Amino acid sequence: MFSHILKLIWNRKRNNALMITEIAIAFIVVLMISVLAVSNYRNYQVPLGYEWQDHWQISLGISGGWSTDTNRETLRQMIAALKSQEAIDSVGVVKEPLFFNSVWQSSTRSDDRLITFNANTLDDEAFETLSVNFLAGRAFDERDNGQGYRPVIVNQLFVDTYFSNGDALDKLMPGDNANGGTLPRKIIGIVEEFRQYGELAKPVPYVISRFDIATGHQPSAIVIKVKEGTDINYEQHLSTLLKGIAPEWHFSFVTLKSQRSQSIENELTPLIVLSIVALFFVIMVALGLFGVLWQNITRRTQEIGLRRAIGASAMSVHQQIIGELMMLAAFGILAGLVLAIQVPLLGLFPELDWFSFWVSFAIAVAVILSLSFVCALYPSKMATRIDPAYALHYE
Repeated sequence: MFSHILKLIWNRKRNNALMITEIAIAFIVVLMISVLAVSNYRNYQVPLGYEWQDHWQISLGISGGWSTDTNRETLRQMIAALKSQEAIDSVGVVKEPLFFNSVWQSSTRSDDRLITFNANTLDDEAFETLSVNFLAGRAFDERDNGQGYRPVIVNQLFVDTYFSNGDALDKLMPGDNANGGTLPRKIIGIVEEFRQYGELAKPVPYVISRFDIATGHQPSAIVIKVKEGTDINYEQHLSTLLKGIAPEWHFSFVTLKSQRSQSIENELTPLIVLSIVALFFVIMVALGLFGVLWQNITRRTQEIGLRRAIGASAMSVHQQIIGELMMLAAFGILAGLVLAIQVPLLGLFPELDWFSFWVSFAIAVAVILSLSFVCALYPSKMATRIDPAYALHYE
């Protein structure tokens, strides 16, 4: 049966070439959507590393330049005022806000290798405020004051990427001239994760430096943990409180819950739009396959009738029609794979790993084969109903 179907396809190679091309394009489209979906799902499974429930983020618009002693003292007063509020459990300061597309990437050289990572700066209280999960070591505290190093905390992915033996705690890395002079960085803690950009962002090696009001760069936000059930209307009270301390500053309040939802929506919207476009394209391809197959059966009425007349069963005809389209689908998948596999081979999409590619490939194959099978069902059923006597007189 296989060789017979292959011979039939070869004899109509010019007509089948168009069908194979359509299937190959549909396969690549489905594969692309599958890659995005699988990557997002895998990213979502990685722990966020901190809590967002009952947390608010206050963005700071500081006037007059952060380097002035007046603004530094103002920030101290605001933190003290927020800590004194009964509805607030704890307060922390972050340089780069959470769930925003504000990326701070840095790098350093150590032992003739380039270490690249995303970075942020948090104060001593921010880890408790966000309930960051430590795997080893500790958070920043007074023990780091006046030391001959800059304390840093890294995530586990950083350790896995740059420390093959997994022993990173208390290790030194070169410093930089941009922050803290040339003091070396010392890893004092390892956290499970700290995914500043949200669950759907690709996990990256991450380094957290210590924020010091007296010497640190201008922070972007204050994160507060409010008591459970605190209404968003409490924002007005906090705004009045902070404006009373810093009338020239600008404040914007957002819950981490809403900011997280917005971040997920921003990541999923392109995927949803592409999926809708792909769905319509695949439907068009399916209708095309259905129409071409129906036309082929109409043209092959005499061939099918002759097969039935010489003893072929309805089931064998049914299997032949389905087998032809499934084989065409296999050729189309193979052609699409030859093109698609160039992406991971050439590293054209750095975020795509082989595991995601092959899982997406399996999904795309299942979709295309299922689609081809469904498109072949009714035409093949109609082919079995052709009366041999009528087919032999068909013109």
